[in-house]
Amino acid sequence: MRADTQTPRVGQPFHLEIAGRVREQIAAVDFVVLPNLGGLEPLGDERRAVATRSGTNFNETLTVVAQRGGAVHLAGAYFDALDARDGKAKRYYSNDLALNVIGAPPATDRTVSLRAFLIKLVAVLLAVFLLGALLRRRKKPLAETAAIVPTSPAVDEAAQSENGVRTALGALKVERNRSAVMALRHEVWKTAGAHGGETLSELFSRNGVAGGLQASLRTLERAAFISEDRLSTAIDDAIAAVERHA
Repeated sequence: MRADTQTPRVGQPFHLEIAGRVREQIAAVDFVVLPNLGGLEPLGDERRAVATRSGTNFNETLTVVAQRGGAVHLAGAYFDALDARDGKAKRYYSNDLALNVIGAPPATDRTVSLRAFLIKLVAVLLAVFLLGALLRRRKKPLAETAAIVPTSPAVDEAAQSENGVRTALGALKVERNRSAVMALRHEVWKTAGAHGGETLSELFSRNGVAGGLQASLRTLERAAFISEDRLSTAIDDAIAAVERHA
């Protein structure tokens, strides 16, 4: 088991790879028990198995992100198998892994300030709306009061999801950093009805995602994990794709 960096930064995704080899030829890797991630948040999981004349080489790549700094210790992954030498069932462990997460979430103070401003703005607008509605109601005779039609929960949920995407999109236009990309990615994945731990291909095949929503998901995935020197261009592409879909 290895990581592509021993000193990941808070809020920046990185990869854990678990690799091994068995003497049996197999088509898929579904027997590896993953370690406790110790505070790392999983973002994706890819498995590969390559059969050879002498067995199968396999690896599983996890995309993860740390939400706080400090030391992280990952116990070894493992799987159970029969030892070809003596025919006995045994448990095979990978190495442990020690990481040192550094830094703080990028632009934390600015993000908090933006969120506080948006919350205050929404509160003011809501107060003005309620005050206007109360004044209008007092001016109308009781007989003219319109009946209230209950709103469907599905409609409310769709509206909330759309508002979440718009809010995160606005934040990305202001912040233009990886943390804002991940926030918008989260909202668009919710809109697509994604399940936790799903990959893009699994989501597309299960939920029939296509068109503008699929393009938005692909550009956001690229922006979330692209190198820093190409992040700005990837953010431009993601913003354009989400705006076209929205």
